[in-house]
Amino acid sequence: MVKLKMSVIRELSKLSECAMSKTFDEIAQKAEKILSEYSALTGRLEFSQPGDTWIARNIAIFSDQLRRLAKTARESNLLDAFEADAKPHPYDHKRILEATGWNDSSAPVLIKKWRRNPEEHPYTSVPDELRKEIFDYFFRHDVHGELENDDIMLLSRGINDPEYFRPPTIVNIALDVASKNGWFGYSDSLGHEDTREAIAALERVRRGQNSITAHNAAVVQGGTAGLHAVLSMLCRMDDKEGCVLAAPTYAPILDDVSHHFKPHILELSDDYEADFDKLREIVETENIAAVLISIPHNPNGFRNFDDHLDQLHEVCFKNGVFLICDEIIFDEQMSPAINPIDYPNLIVISSYSKSYSIAGLKLGHILARQDFLNDFYRHASTTYGSPPSFLYLTATCVASMERYARDGTDPNLPEVVTSQFSDPDLILEDFMLWRRLGAVYRDFQNLVVQACTEKLGHTGVEQVMGLDDPSSNIVLRVKGREPAYRTSMDIIAARNVSVMPIECFSPTHEWPRDLRVTIAVEPEELVLGYPQLIAGVDDIVAMETKAQWAHKDDLPWLEALGLTGKVKGINVWGRANRIQERLSQIFKFAGKSSVSESLRRVSTYMSLRQVWSSIKGEQRQALISDLTGRNDTDTPVKWSELIEYFLDRPGRLTDLPEMPDDIKLMLIRLSDDPKKIKENSPELQAVSLAERFQGISLSGQDLKIIRDNLRLFDREQDYDALVQSIEQLRAIEV
Repeated sequence: MVKLKMSVIRELSKLSECAMSKTFDEIAQKAEKILSEYSALTGRLEFSQPGDTWIARNIAIFSDQLRRLAKTARESNLLDAFEADAKPHPYDHKRILEATGWNDSSAPVLIKKWRRNPEEHPYTSVPDELRKEIFDYFFRHDVHGELENDDIMLLSRGINDPEYFRPPTIVNIALDVASKNGWFGYSDSLGHEDTREAIAALERVRRGQNSITAHNAAVVQGGTAGLHAVLSMLCRMDDKEGCVLAAPTYAPILDDVSHHFKPHILELSDDYEADFDKLREIVETENIAAVLISIPHNPNGFRNFDDHLDQLHEVCFKNGVFLICDEIIFDEQMSPAINPIDYPNLIVISSYSKSYSIAGLKLGHILARQDFLNDFYRHASTTYGSPPSFLYLTATCVASMERYARDGTDPNLPEVVTSQFSDPDLILEDFMLWRRLGAVYRDFQNLVVQACTEKLGHTGVEQVMGLDDPSSNIVLRVKGREPAYRTSMDIIAARNVSVMPIECFSPTHEWPRDLRVTIAVEPEELVLGYPQLIAGVDDIVAMETKAQWAHKDDLPWLEALGLTGKVKGINVWGRANRIQERLSQIFKFAGKSSVSESLRRVSTYMSLRQVWSSIKGEQRQALISDLTGRNDTDTPVKWSELIEYFLDRPGRLTDLPEMPDDIKLMLIRLSDDPKKIKENSPELQAVSLAERFQGISLSGQDLKIIRDNLRLFDREQDYDALVQSIEQLRAIEV
């Protein structure tokens, strides 16, 4: 089945090769054009001022990025990356699944139990108040804890790779000037007046509302801290006790809300759609202080209330409820429609982290009506004093440059900044080239995902969400209902690629198997890591699809042995890369002293081919000896799988000398590959069909075994032909 999948992939690749090569070539051409413009800009630098040196430094960095991007776009082969040998995590799979040796004593006991055995301790057994701990465990103890290594491909960051996506040069200049001038003192609790003026000027342009002034803006310490400040203020304003928000969502947001209000969860559908009528009902019937929405929604990037903004604000306004917009990134589709002049009950919390690659600076601003910010002044002064004055110049410059990029008017940068350059126009051109660099790379990363969808088929992926999201992430919906967290650990173990599972977003119930994937990573890492991720997902789903059928038919056998209760929650028919663990568990639970006896029993509901690839030496010989005895007619021996395993390796058929010739002949007949039969056993090729089956007594159980084996390889149609041949032989004998 794997070979068939690869052949289909190759055909898809051929069909789309021209269009894709042209599109990737356009990416390379755009990158090379920006590279040439950077080169021209370098020629204009006089290096008489420190700003020129900063531009030169960053041009060298950005030029290297552009060369790498162009090279990767021209030379990347996603099919080769998909077929490349997996590079597993240094830790063995069992250790990762069981978190063996993890220094996680700080985690709650229930979370540790869930992490190690989600089958026995399902997600729904974790109390609401502890679900944020799953998010913390993932980052603190797993991905950036015990599992961290030099080669791991981090597709779980949530932001642009900070080592590749550098901020614009204006940020370096602003921080340098602030440091040289010693701007480290206290300041106004809403932020420096010039900074707030620059923010207001930007917001007038990008939200199309000329009435916005500095009185509507306040500087805060990033999105998370800004939201916390707003929530803590609102909970002190009156006796309203509830806050509405949609879930699944970013776990720290839900946790923060729960510290200030009673969360009223608007459960999204499995497709992340919000029920506006349900939201209206909650606002109108409950004691609600605020409704919180994210733009775009995390993790899937949907704009759940895009068509209901007017209605949403109207119902909030009528009921004296604040509408809080956590603007993770300025969304060109939804953000321009919202402002505190048209929506007086609106509070926008805007972060600079993802837009300008400065997550570590913790910088952002609030946009709200003036009377709210007048009250907020006191709250800010009491709770944290003021934003860091060291960052005001950075916020001023970023807002001014963003406005310039949108309307082309003079950014009015402070003289303390323009004096850093031999020609102030240099920094304007540098900023515009930086924006174009980001746009080209966003096109590249989206194209990689689209190409993988078209070329690779995504046999294990049900849906890709958020590709049009302006943020750095997409969501893969994986087929099946296994826990997403366990799936993410499987992928780390098998491929050394980390992605963020849906359980880190605190869904209210068992959710489809969604994985959030950060695609804003270095180009080389993306074209290797993303296809490897897809390949890992495909392997998992293929194994589960095959094993689910085996589970259904083997359950009576398990019940007869009295093992149903003992194996419950072990998922012994699970993934191929857990076979050795499953074998050990079954040996233990079955209480068998004989390895061969246990292996024989395991083979009845686990792929014999998987078992064979998981054992060595004496265990293999014991398995051969047990199975070739053919004494237990109740045991459905899957010889066809083992035969195909050996037929894949020329000259290896003789490794099964003890197999009865009649079974060998019959199953080689079923292998449906005359070339391999001839290579492996020429004398069998000459045997006629009648001779192969003559003298073989096939009971109903034998036929069931053959049919079962054919089902495993999607060859059930061959069964009717086989039965017909057998009936003809029996008629001849009679």
